[in-house]
Amino acid sequence: MRNYFLTTLCLCACVPMCLAQSTQPAAPFDVLMDRLVNDLNVLIDAYQQCAERTAACEHERDALLTAHQRAIAEHAAQTAQLNQQIADLLEKLAGQRPALLPWPSPAARIIVNGYPYLESRPRGWFPSDPAEVWVVDFATQYPRGGNPEPARLQVEATRESLRRRGWTIGRYISSTNIVAAADLWQYPPNAVTKEDFAAGGPAPPSIGTWPGQPWRTILDVTDEATARRQAQLIGASMEGFRLALLDNCPPHRSTFSGAQDWTKVCRFLRLVADALEQRGTRGFFNLAVHVGTLTPDERAALIAGVRNHAIVLEVPFHENVRASPTETAKATAAYRAILDAGIPVVMLTPRRKVPGPSGTQIDETDAALHLRVRQLHEWVQSWRRPTDRVYVVWSFLQPPPEWMRTSP
Repeated sequence: MRNYFLTTLCLCACVPMCLAQSTQPAAPFDVLMDRLVNDLNVLIDAYQQCAERTAACEHERDALLTAHQRAIAEHAAQTAQLNQQIADLLEKLAGQRPALLPWPSPAARIIVNGYPYLESRPRGWFPSDPAEVWVVDFATQYPRGGNPEPARLQVEATRESLRRRGWTIGRYISSTNIVAAADLWQYPPNAVTKEDFAAGGPAPPSIGTWPGQPWRTILDVTDEATARRQAQLIGASMEGFRLALLDNCPPHRSTFSGAQDWTKVCRFLRLVADALEQRGTRGFFNLAVHVGTLTPDERAALIAGVRNHAIVLEVPFHENVRASPTETAKATAAYRAILDAGIPVVMLTPRRKVPGPSGTQIDETDAALHLRVRQLHEWVQSWRRPTDRVYVVWSFLQPPPEWMRTSP
């Protein structure tokens, strides 16, 4: 290669010499050779300097690559060590975390919206095995902004009495509403307070206030920071409770035209579920959704969001669904998928308002309410499996009918 380079240089040097011969007097040969040799030596020196610089650059490159590879290896080792420390910490925390209560049998009695009057109901109205009685939430109300002390004394005394029976008693809290401490109206407190949420910071993002109750702010839990803060405070409020009713969950588009993004809603439900699990609390998420309208992706998001917990539905089998064989089949399939995923379903039948005299609205009769409960119960019995934890709730204010006693 070097000889080829020198030959090339010689040719390049001879060309201008030949040209010079045509226009200038001939110079002595030895003078021309001296010039050529001198020029070649200059070029050779330049080439050697370039080669040396190239070698130095390659050496520096190799050193940098070696240092970079060493840094990558060190970082990987540090990451692995940190991951192991995190895993060890999580394992330690899991060992300290109270275990979630095992679910009761499909024949258990699930009570929603319990209050002190429950204690006076005859024992024969409830299962003889106390482990089969779960009171999801238990509270009493007092005038908004009033003195909560009488309510506290009543609730705590009654709750302790029911716990002595062996019943499991939970508490209620709104999942999305916050109120000022001075505006609370229930004991235990039925919402996170604005003071606790803000903790001296700015007001959180909201989507408005509760209709007719402007003191209740509805949080925008699709905002991740808001969702995390609310979930943290809900979890902290459940210290000492094994059950919790999470009310006012963001509605699905099937029940509210202005519904928020369902994926983000389910992400919030998961944050709350995780916060409950840190305290060994089973959650019952009260949802406004017609389950038959959920897309496969929406249903999967819901199942992931409430895994290890239960859902509560106030309109589990809407009359429009009941009137359509197609919609009924969709609802049945959706319930089947949810139950097969290990998520219990609690079905409520709230008392309705019906037209009264002179254009008024009055409560439906007991007979009408009981008929709707029985229709729901019979429909569920038509597709449920013996192991399904699907609970049709009967009010604790009246004795359960025989048709409910003799079947799960």
